[in-house]
Amino acid sequence: MDDPGLRRHIRDKLAAGRLPRKPPSKVWAGTATRKTCAACDTVIEESDIEVELETGPGETFYLHRRCHEVWNEERARIA
Repeated sequence: MDDPGLRRHIRDKLAAGRLPRKPPSKVWAGTATRKTCAACDTVIEESDIEVELETGPGETFYLHRRCHEVWNEERARIA
């Protein structure tokens, strides 16, 4: 997904409440475990960096490193 398309997709998910608007309470990054990215809906391959966001009890989101960067920028823009 190109950057403008990714940004639009993330903005849509933020507006729909499918991605969190508030900052996470905890963030980890490391080797991917083939989870689906909450931002772009594709698998985070083992060759990618996986970012895990904890936003509350039982609320965990997994994102590609680039998707995390874009999510954080878009989240801050609307806050």
